[in-house]
Amino acid sequence: MRCPHCGVRNPKGFQFCGHCGRPLHPAPAPQRRWATALFFDLTNFSGYTREHDLEDTHRTVHALLERARDCVMAHGGYVDKFFGDGMLAVFGMKQSRDNEPVRALQAAACAVERALAGAPEELRPRVGLATGLVLLGPLGSEQSQHQTVIGNPVNLAQRLAASAPGGAVWLDETTARMVPEADLAELKPRLFKGFHEPLAAWAFRGWNRGEPPLFGRERELQQVTEWIRAVRQGRGLVRVIAGPLGVGKTYVVNEALRRFSQDVRVLHVPNVELGTPLRETLQQALVQTLGMPPETILDHLSLGELDRRMLAFVLGLEPRPPAPPEDLERTLVRSFRNVLESLSAARPLVVTVRSGPRDHALLTRMLDSLRDEPVPGLVVLVLRRRPLEGADLVLEPLAPDDADAYLRHLNPELTPTRRKAIVKESRGLPLTLRFLALAEDSATSVMAAFQSRLDKLQPLHRKVLLYAALGMPASWPGLLRELLGEESDAAVADLIAEGYLACDGAPSDGSSLTVADPLLKRAACQFLSKEERTRLHEAYWRWLKDRDGVYYAVLAAEHAQRAGLEAEAARAYLRAAEAQKAEGVFRGAERHYLKALALAPADERSAVHLQLAELHLEAGSPETVLDWLEGSSEPEAVRLQGLALARLGRTKEARIQLERYLKSHRSDPEVTLALLGLEPARERLARLEGLSFAGMDAHHAAHQRLLAETYGQLGRFEEAAKAMRTAYAARLQSGHESRAAETALAVSGYYWMLERLRIAAEWADRAVEHARKAHPGLVTTAWSVRAGLWLDQGRAREAARALEQAEEHLDHARTPDERARIHAIRMRFFMETGELSRALAIGEDSYRKEPHAWLAANLALAHALAGGRTGEKRHRELARRHGQEATPPGRLLFALADALRIWRSGGDPRPVLKAARSGSRASGPYLHHLTLILWALYLMQREPQKALALARYLQRRASAGGFVVVGETARLLRAEIALAAGEPVEHLLRFEASLAAQETWRRSLLRQIQSGTAGPADGLVGYGILGAWARLRWREALSREPHGST
Repeated sequence: MRCPHCGVRNPKGFQFCGHCGRPLHPAPAPQRRWATALFFDLTNFSGYTREHDLEDTHRTVHALLERARDCVMAHGGYVDKFFGDGMLAVFGMKQSRDNEPVRALQAAACAVERALAGAPEELRPRVGLATGLVLLGPLGSEQSQHQTVIGNPVNLAQRLAASAPGGAVWLDETTARMVPEADLAELKPRLFKGFHEPLAAWAFRGWNRGEPPLFGRERELQQVTEWIRAVRQGRGLVRVIAGPLGVGKTYVVNEALRRFSQDVRVLHVPNVELGTPLRETLQQALVQTLGMPPETILDHLSLGELDRRMLAFVLGLEPRPPAPPEDLERTLVRSFRNVLESLSAARPLVVTVRSGPRDHALLTRMLDSLRDEPVPGLVVLVLRRRPLEGADLVLEPLAPDDADAYLRHLNPELTPTRRKAIVKESRGLPLTLRFLALAEDSATSVMAAFQSRLDKLQPLHRKVLLYAALGMPASWPGLLRELLGEESDAAVADLIAEGYLACDGAPSDGSSLTVADPLLKRAACQFLSKEERTRLHEAYWRWLKDRDGVYYAVLAAEHAQRAGLEAEAARAYLRAAEAQKAEGVFRGAERHYLKALALAPADERSAVHLQLAELHLEAGSPETVLDWLEGSSEPEAVRLQGLALARLGRTKEARIQLERYLKSHRSDPEVTLALLGLEPARERLARLEGLSFAGMDAHHAAHQRLLAETYGQLGRFEEAAKAMRTAYAARLQSGHESRAAETALAVSGYYWMLERLRIAAEWADRAVEHARKAHPGLVTTAWSVRAGLWLDQGRAREAARALEQAEEHLDHARTPDERARIHAIRMRFFMETGELSRALAIGEDSYRKEPHAWLAANLALAHALAGGRTGEKRHRELARRHGQEATPPGRLLFALADALRIWRSGGDPRPVLKAARSGSRASGPYLHHLTLILWALYLMQREPQKALALARYLQRRASAGGFVVVGETARLLRAEIALAAGEPVEHLLRFEASLAAQETWRRSLLRQIQSGTAGPADGLVGYGILGAWARLRWREALSREPHGST
């Protein structure tokens, strides 16, 4: 190859340039690893060296270090370096496995035991073990670069070994926590050289005895055990075991094999993917399984000449294959089958094969051959992640109870709350459960849980997965291609097939990729260096910054912030805030504005203040606008202050600010409309009718809305509804869903005022549909209004379902007025359906969080219905605090509550009711009807003709408008008065009332004219004094029964 430094061409196989001496291949980049460092050394080495000649010392130490090295290699460790009398080994470096700390401790115990057996009395072996984050990378000049490890665990392992007595193995706290299988003695904390505070340490005493318990894997273990038992009986099998990575496939197989360790031979074949040298893989598998050098293996097996030559080629003993290229695959498959037959003839053989979506074609053909013609005494266990379909055994994550039991076994100190959290985080995968339960640091524990999984991937696949995980909640194939080249496309497809990644449709540049396991993002932050994370976050920001929509803007802001680009993050948050403001998502917009404010450069913060103030103005929080702009005299601040003051009704101050603004900004339709809004309704109307904003959709809609509100204030609801429908059409044309929802609700309200329930309900349904596309707070408001209309129609079940929908987004209600209205409708529902105590609880809880006059008025009525001294006292408190500031409907509710209190105490409520009645029409049908019903109930026995006239009026109005509950109440009033006058009433009682209190009243009237009537309806206690009154009517009916009735 050509030297990348000097350009001279070098022969194949050269590692360094023959001309300049520099490396021909770039050194691998440093890699962060979760590993266990093992430091082995000998006591009294200096003294031994003084007393023995150098050759004798070298032979002795060399032999002891070789024994220690053999133990490390046997348990899968990597020997980093030898120096003097010591050796540094690392577990978890190049190909990590699931239980590296356990393997390291096994190697340490083996090294001490074997070295003690051959060491002179003066030289005693000892080992220190420490676990944590290390860096694997090249050190030294280009000519002598050596892959080594650095990190805190390496230093600590050396200090532990230096402090331990001869023959001992000492562990740091992290390693001790990760090996619950070991019997350890806790030592007194001690201060080690180079560490600032005393550290805990443990001494190894041996292994805990007994079979390792199984948790939720009994059935799977039994199945694999039966397959191995069948092979011992001479059968041949190929079986597929499937399940996600970390679910425990290898553990179940190894546990079954452990039970037959003396009876079967095991051959482990790693995942042989396309591009992997199959010859080297098979060679490695045979050498490790048989424990023999290649030459001995060849003599050990009885094979034909062609098979023997093919095996020699596989083992690296022959440079060329014994068959031509066109026959090589077929010959290799047949020869390897004959090798397996030879091995299984001598002893039952279990072959484990790791399979994936990119399996080498030869491996697939071998498995097909063994499946079609099983070899007696041979079972092949194929371990794969996907697909699950067609597998002979599928391992699922542990059930919650099994996972909890496993955690209690691993770490009895875990609290139930922590165990529950770990089960949820781990999704029941045993490997993740183990690391999260045992590792003290949650960040590195997640890294440890994923390291062995990631090591099973090809380097490019590993990098693609980590880069995608860092971008969570989403990444994109186009971005990964920019970062890693076109080869990443195939890696993405493989990772999707394997279940590591998920994609919303077929992968394309802009399709969204998500990582299947959310924990992988935390792991990615540990595997990737700070510099690499910063570079990647900046790349993500560049990819996202010009994309439309709140989602992309927020992601861009988060990545920019993590890349240290605070000004860019602020601008991205501003884009997100503006988009959510346009959608009417005010709380989300406020959150993003505040984030932008915290990150924005000093010279841009005043503009963010203005944007926040404008947001609160649109959201209906004018007080907050004044707070944000206090002391500001910028023209835009003056404008917003004037608009806020106008909303608050502070007419004089508002006029001063708005006129001040108009002196320098003569054309501002919003300010013009605000100034008009300060005028009395009649004067305002004439000017509004003369204005036109044709071609200016937003201002046209605002003009029509103000016109509608003006008509509404003058009681001209037909015209108000018409103008608001025009505003709705303008909002609809502009595509502003939140404003369309608001205007639809306003139209519904005007038709409700006109007592046209059906049309009001249609507009409320329309508002719900718009709100669903805009803002969860609007959804709550729209569904609450719909629930109130259902209540008017006597359909409590539909109202309950509507309230369930509203409560899903209750926390997103946008303004105090909206929240108060929503809670008031909830209270009304429970009052009308006989759950007065629940209505009181909701009202008090909501009022405590946010005292509001409308909520207080509804709460006062609920306490008046509940009766009792406590309720009366609470009613007076609420009226005293909020009576003056309440709106006319609120003052009417306070008056009705007061009338109930006076009536209950034996006084005359007529003056209060008379005053309430005069203004009740303007407060809407619900309060108007409620006022007339109370008035009629009071007059029923005192002035029955007036009560009858009220009842007929109510029935007529309710029938015309669709107010079912009011109509039923009016019929009962008429029946009560007619029955007292000796008139027939059967025709008035031919219905079933919507509410329990009304139904009991109806039955009490029926009882008086016919026997056999059903008893009082259930749930009357929950109606307070209304329920008590209904029960009283029933008792009176019983006392008036015809003689002899039952």
